[in-house]
Amino acid sequence: MPVGGKRWLARTACRSAKRRKEEKVVPATGPEETKVHLPSSDEGESEAESTAAANSAYSNLLSSLGVIERSADSAESDDSDTSSGNSSAGQRKDDNDSGSESDNEDDQDDNAIADMESDDHGDSDHEDEDASTAESDIYARRFKHLLEESVAEQLLTNSSDIWSKHGIEDLDPILGKTAGITITKGNTVEQFRSSAFPKDPLVASRVRSKLIYRIDTTIRKYCSAFKCNIDLNLLKAISGPVLDYRDVVHFHRTEDNAETLRLAYCLHSLNHVLATRQRVSRHSAKLREEKEAHRREELARKTTSETITSMEGENHEKEFRDQGFHRNKILLIVPFRDSAYRIVKLLSLLLASSDSGKKLNIVNKLRFEQQFSPPRDETSSAKPRDWQKTFTGNTDDAFFLSVSVTKKSLKLFAPASTTDILIASPLGLKGLAGMKGSDSLSSIELLVLDQLDVLYMQNWNHVLTAMESLHRKPSDSTTVDWARVHPWVLNGWGPLYRQTLCFSSLPFPEMNNVVHRFCCNYEGRITLNLYQGDSRALARISVPLTVTFRRIVATSQTSEVDDRFEFFKTNVFPSLRSCLPGTLLFIPNYFDFIRIRNKLKGEDVILGTVSEYSSENHVSKARNLFFHGKKKLLLYTERCHFYHRYVIKGVQRVIFYTPPMFPHLFTEICNLCTTALQNTKSSKTNPSITVYFTKFDALRLAGIVGKEKTASLLASDRSSVSFVTCSDST
Repeated sequence: MPVGGKRWLARTACRSAKRRKEEKVVPATGPEETKVHLPSSDEGESEAESTAAANSAYSNLLSSLGVIERSADSAESDDSDTSSGNSSAGQRKDDNDSGSESDNEDDQDDNAIADMESDDHGDSDHEDEDASTAESDIYARRFKHLLEESVAEQLLTNSSDIWSKHGIEDLDPILGKTAGITITKGNTVEQFRSSAFPKDPLVASRVRSKLIYRIDTTIRKYCSAFKCNIDLNLLKAISGPVLDYRDVVHFHRTEDNAETLRLAYCLHSLNHVLATRQRVSRHSAKLREEKEAHRREELARKTTSETITSMEGENHEKEFRDQGFHRNKILLIVPFRDSAYRIVKLLSLLLASSDSGKKLNIVNKLRFEQQFSPPRDETSSAKPRDWQKTFTGNTDDAFFLSVSVTKKSLKLFAPASTTDILIASPLGLKGLAGMKGSDSLSSIELLVLDQLDVLYMQNWNHVLTAMESLHRKPSDSTTVDWARVHPWVLNGWGPLYRQTLCFSSLPFPEMNNVVHRFCCNYEGRITLNLYQGDSRALARISVPLTVTFRRIVATSQTSEVDDRFEFFKTNVFPSLRSCLPGTLLFIPNYFDFIRIRNKLKGEDVILGTVSEYSSENHVSKARNLFFHGKKKLLLYTERCHFYHRYVIKGVQRVIFYTPPMFPHLFTEICNLCTTALQNTKSSKTNPSITVYFTKFDALRLAGIVGKEKTASLLASDRSSVSFVTCSDST
């Protein structure tokens, strides 16, 4: 027998002996003996005082989250199998990562996780939740419900006849004063509100107790590792609609709440995976029991095969329809590897059995650290703070990571057939198409789109491609257990049973289009933190100058791009032939950039160009020629500035082809007109800013002047409106 096989048999024998020993000796503990071990703040305190203080702090945290504290007996029963299944955890070294060094080659990992893979088939998970409540929770209510065919067809077409839009006033101030909801007609706002915003969303009836029992430890370790803060009040508030399986669109993702939102959807993801696994395992156990009973009955009575077939009829198929085409149920789309790195850290901390003293077995951990961890030579940058927060850690944007979850282990880079959670960038998903694991998107039940504003600046077409690839029929159905597939999956109603969570720092039309086009969850949708804009963008301009907003008449949204270009051809481009030195034309995207560049070069306009695809040498040369006045006009793209934040010197006039998407970028570009960045040898003129807009630029205008002034601009009959910075007059 190979050495690896002998070691596996030895570990199995040890676990069996330990399990038999634990069955004989049952500790007599009660609720009054519950202990929570937390670090003491004072080394001089006695053990009793430290324990009392720790218990008090932990109880306060659970109370703030709406969590019901359990006794030691229930905590022990929750993780009895986990404790026995991780007998080798004491040999691991890293106390901060809640993970083991299972970092051998893939062929060695197969032996190390043999028990993990078999765990999916032979365990009914009674230690996680009571069987009496498992079938009556929100999960069972949602996925066992079968829609009427007429209703499903209307929902799939996003017909206005089926949707009803409302507003909720006096919402939790943490989530915003108002929220917009979209529900199916026939439902009431009161019912929606009571279910989506319960008083205690994190109680055991919604979140598996194992995940939140030591959530204080999870939060403390995560915040310590990534030097961040988590708002418990926001976590409690956002968990209501998330755990209720409503679509959630959150328009106000900030530096302060980013990690709280990440924790919310990671907690929900694990909760969903474990609930799915529990239900499938319980049904599989029942099928095995029935099969064994039928076998024994056959031997006893010598029945025919026809009789056995009749006993396994339609009733059992309906009862045990609990799967999709593929095991993978969750897709998390994020922009960078650093985002995936943080997600995996959170998943491992949440899944770790903290109260049992055992560490979670993380397979392929070393490979994961090598590919996703932050670079060691990462240094502080002179870039703005928002840039440093966005581009921290590993910023590679081409990746996908498959994760397999069991109660004992977290397997990274899992095979396609055992994937539970897929974490990927849009570009990584594009590379996944046509590969062996491409069918893993056929049965997605939870989709998370985090940092949608950053995804837009990468390549929005990849996001659209990813959305269009969801819920396609698998190309290889040989592994599908058709007798266990949900009826709504067979009917092609997967999008109606998929929950989508969207998080962005601000709204934009392309995001709204994705929401209205692809999000048709029959449970409805809620839009939180309606974006109010940032009227301080003008106030943050440090240079005294005049900002003029000029209107462009666009006949329709589909013709807006052509109408804007025709307006510039007639009214703006002729003046650029003889423009003064220091003129910067700020263009939102690369396609408009190419169109404008070709038009101006065709008219022999001397200009410089800087885009996201320009080489460093080209950028350096263009900036130098522009600063010394040898190139009077410079074309500059918003996407290039988003990624590089070049400080371009010599800017005296700025023309915005459209209002920029990000308000802080508008302020940064305007501040390039400061005297400190000017060429002392060139002629000095008063700096000026001109912003061209159409009525379809309302969201971008709101980001610069606020919603109230945007409404005034759009309602005004004047073709231009000017604002003077560093002054009270407008």
